[in-house]
Amino acid sequence: MEFLLFQIRRIVAIFTSIFNAPGELLGMVWDGSGRSNNLILGLPSVLIGASGFLAVFLMQWGGASAMVEKYSDRVQTNANRQKLLAVDLRQSLISQLSLNSGGASEAEKIQKLRAEDPRTEEIKKLGDESIIYLKKLVALEPQNKDHLFQLAVRFYNRGDAGSQKRALGILNEIAPLDHPGHPEAHLQLARRLEQQPAKSVVDKRANIDAALEHVTQCLTRDARNYEALKVKARLLRLKGATDDSREVFEQLFEENPVYFQPLLELGVSGAKRASILDSAASRYLAELRNKDVREDTIQWVRAWEGVAKVLTQKKDFERLKNLLEKDLREYSQAEETAGRVPFLKQYLCRVYLAWASSEIGDPLETMALDFDEDQQRRLLEFYSKAYSYNEKDRYVLQNIAKLGSSSFPSIVERALQIYNPSTTRNLPPGVLNQIALEALNSGNYREAQQYYERAKTLNPNSPSILNNLAYSYLKEDSGENQLSADERASNASRAHRLVEQAIRLLPDRLKNSDQMSMYRHTMGTALMQLGNYPGAAAQLELALTSRPRAEEVLQSIIDCYELYKLDVGPYQRRLEQVRQDKLNSSVN
Repeated sequence: MEFLLFQIRRIVAIFTSIFNAPGELLGMVWDGSGRSNNLILGLPSVLIGASGFLAVFLMQWGGASAMVEKYSDRVQTNANRQKLLAVDLRQSLISQLSLNSGGASEAEKIQKLRAEDPRTEEIKKLGDESIIYLKKLVALEPQNKDHLFQLAVRFYNRGDAGSQKRALGILNEIAPLDHPGHPEAHLQLARRLEQQPAKSVVDKRANIDAALEHVTQCLTRDARNYEALKVKARLLRLKGATDDSREVFEQLFEENPVYFQPLLELGVSGAKRASILDSAASRYLAELRNKDVREDTIQWVRAWEGVAKVLTQKKDFERLKNLLEKDLREYSQAEETAGRVPFLKQYLCRVYLAWASSEIGDPLETMALDFDEDQQRRLLEFYSKAYSYNEKDRYVLQNIAKLGSSSFPSIVERALQIYNPSTTRNLPPGVLNQIALEALNSGNYREAQQYYERAKTLNPNSPSILNNLAYSYLKEDSGENQLSADERASNASRAHRLVEQAIRLLPDRLKNSDQMSMYRHTMGTALMQLGNYPGAAAQLELALTSRPRAEEVLQSIIDCYELYKLDVGPYQRRLEQVRQDKLNSSVN
């Protein structure tokens, strides 16, 4: 034991004396004994081995560190480039959309324009490159959860099922449900569970509870994460915890005025509503006056969107109009800001549409023009202003076209002076649909078919146009047009195909809406004319679930049951009650 301690002290002394004179080192280890001779002979090998090990370690450590820095820089460079391209692309889409407001829906046009733009392909290539670099980073630093999270995001952005499955696996690995993990991964999982379709109410509630748990884990690590607070507020609202949800939204509103809308939707008193709107309006207007915001198109657009939403809810249309016109005058004077002019004109167009609807009503929501001559004249004044700012806006054109079928000659004359569809080439689908609808309501079924067919050619995937066209074929046999049995069967078969296609194209969110009820009514009518009474009855009864007081649906069920030789009593009594209630309401 003493010998061992002696040797340890000698080795320590060796390393201490390395920085002293070489003579002292040799004098210390050379005592003439055999043990000293062996130490002297083996010392060079030990020192060489230690130096080699140290050199390899330092080279590997330095090389790995350099590679991590290199790949991280590449990922960041790609991300910056993607962000720049995305901003440029969005600004371009805003300008193109403002200039081209007719035809397909805004979502369809944005999707088409985005797919055709070469920047979209470059953004995708940069994302694929980043995946390669992130895989290398994970191999070099497998415990770094930021690398894994970024990799999961890139996989998810690819959009295909395989990549999204891989992304989900990574997220669950770095953000387990039972304890705090990577905050942003918890947030991504919470969003996914919030949006995930559920087969039952029980499953939906389980998804919400799991999402809330992920949000809690995220906020445990990052209490000021406002994205997580936003998700938490939404989840609490979905769960029915209104007071808790309102409390979180109030916290969010203090930071960002955009949360005024969910606060109002949760229900507040009249005074509280006014206070929220006043606060949001003043903050958005302050943003709009901010120099940095006005120089950044994206921020400027967001500020204008906020101002427009708040002042529209306040019904302060005069102030909103004046603000928009002020910016329009300013930006029209310089070529470098001319790109903002279409956006401002489109907003002014929408202001007049909202103004007309707020003060008088929306003609497109009624089958007949339930407005007196003075009201229709005022509507035309609003639509004329809207038309002057955007001659292609489909809602403006449809409203003017509807007023062009007014029962008041002075209104028809004025409407045709503003916009005359009969002398306009390349009518947009919405206007063709509106003209056809007026013909349909007037009993001019073949004229309606002609316009619907033209609208269908321009927009073949519009569920409403397809359904309206189907209905016009089914109605052709009524009135003055008495068709043969073969013609009726041909029209019914054609209508059945059209409404089947319309139902397939209808978005899932509208499957239980009044719109779907109308399509089922058309389908039931077609099946009834084809002699399939059981199928017709089933469709009509489904149509009635969404619109239980729809007279035309009740009458169709009665007609179908009579042909099918079933008891029509319950439906006949219900129809009589609906008509009596309507009569009482009109008298009162």
